[in-house]
Amino acid sequence: MQFKIITLFLFLGLVQFSFAQHAQFRFCGKTSTVSPTNDPSTGQDQRKRGGIRLDFIKVGQVGQSTCCPFHVLGDLSTGKPWTWANATFADGCSANNSPGPCTPCTTCRNPYYGNSIPSGSLDGQIYGNVKIEGLNNDLWIESTGDNNQVCYTTERIDVSPYRGKQIEVTCQFEGYADAQFSIKNVSFSYRYNADPFPTTPFFWNKNSNHVGLMTITSSLRVAVPAVGVNDLSESARFEVVPNPVKNLLSISMDVVKSFDGQIVITNELGKKVYQSGYHFYEGESVQEINIEDFSAGFYIVHFSDQSGRVSYIKFAKI
Repeated sequence: MQFKIITLFLFLGLVQFSFAQHAQFRFCGKTSTVSPTNDPSTGQDQRKRGGIRLDFIKVGQVGQSTCCPFHVLGDLSTGKPWTWANATFADGCSANNSPGPCTPCTTCRNPYYGNSIPSGSLDGQIYGNVKIEGLNNDLWIESTGDNNQVCYTTERIDVSPYRGKQIEVTCQFEGYADAQFSIKNVSFSYRYNADPFPTTPFFWNKNSNHVGLMTITSSLRVAVPAVGVNDLSESARFEVVPNPVKNLLSISMDVVKSFDGQIVITNELGKKVYQSGYHFYEGESVQEINIEDFSAGFYIVHFSDQSGRVSYIKFAKI
């Protein structure tokens, strides 16, 4: 018991406050317009006849993204249950005629996991007969129109433990199209922190009519940056007192200027156990979060703003 206590306070003393590094991945596609929306024979929505199905994204160290990734989206077999909910995310967007978020639309919401935790965002030319939906753990982009690129960008993935190391990503997708409709383009790219996404994807760009299942593993060309530069240290300071915590997590905040963002808590394995949008008010304040149901162990509180800056605090639940 004495050894555990010593280890705990060494851990907290060394790394209570640090700066996060994160990566985001961007999957984009174009298909021909599937018209009419409903099959004349069956009356059912037929837009999947010109659709792209994103099966999963797995991130790991080089050589490990398929066998033992540290982040997985869309594949329950890995034991990391972050999959898209069975829901329509974008539909009925005929009034939107320029690149950007999917508004105004009959249905417009960013993709989320089955437990309503955000999984990323949508953008591009989302209008006309396009439909974006989650189905059976997969994300579908359907009937965009020949020249209308639609993109899905993942939530920020914390890669801080891999600073200075090379990581890779495995992406699996499938194009569906018959003789009447076609897949126009599929691409995949990444960025670190708040850097812009490249105009030409770092990974791959399929310009031909790709139909069928494809699994591609690619190494990020740049190792995870060794120094955290996109943090909130100039905008806010955070502290957990007391630490370790028993049932009520108390976060002291000192914010220079108000901003909107999020508070996310992950466990030692990187699984999100709490997430909430939050308005960080200027000045000093205290935010309390009930963690009575959390298992004993180490956790990380992530604080982020809308420009991609992230800082975090590690704490112990006893």
